[in-house]
Amino acid sequence: MPLFKKKSEPELPAQPVKVVGKKVPTPKRKEAEAQNIHPIIVKDRKAAKRQAREIMARQRDEETAALRSGDINKMPLKDRGEEKLFVRNYVDSQFELGELFLPIAIVLLISLFTPGLTQNGQIAAILVLSVYGFLLACAIEVAFRWYFMKKAMFEHFGPNFIYKGKGLLNYMMMRILQFRRMRLPKPLPREEIKKYLAKGGSRA
Repeated sequence: MPLFKKKSEPELPAQPVKVVGKKVPTPKRKEAEAQNIHPIIVKDRKAAKRQAREIMARQRDEETAALRSGDINKMPLKDRGEEKLFVRNYVDSQFELGELFLPIAIVLLISLFTPGLTQNGQIAAILVLSVYGFLLACAIEVAFRWYFMKKAMFEHFGPNFIYKGKGLLNYMMMRILQFRRMRLPKPLPREEIKKYLAKGGSRA
């Protein structure tokens, strides 16, 4: 055994380490991204789908009601805007040959599939020529309406009007080829349309 023992040094209390700046170390990028991820868990998917269908059905009902009442702010997006309003009123202000397209097309198709008429070559040729002649007349009408409508649109809205022609031609064609009573949005009375076109209309 050793004769002399080293005296044990007294243990000093632990000194708190001063941290300069942030007290918590900055997490790595992957750790931060992992903490921010909150997965969306739908407990009842059937209920969520049913709720989504109800919302869509309610929106369709509101849009259909707006098409009949004339509420522009609640109409579908394809029917909103001052240009679309002008196209509708311009087309609805006068009779269009295209309004008769659907009933005449139905009559001609029925005639073409009627055995007694198709067996007669002359009658069949007349029916076929009538179909092509009516389609040609509708195309000419649409071309004239489109030309004069563009001029009327600039006169209607003034020199500062910015013309946006994308989709207006198709919109006008679909409007012309529909029977007046079946058109949506519902046509205004002719007197209101005349006042609209005469005064410059409202900014929809």
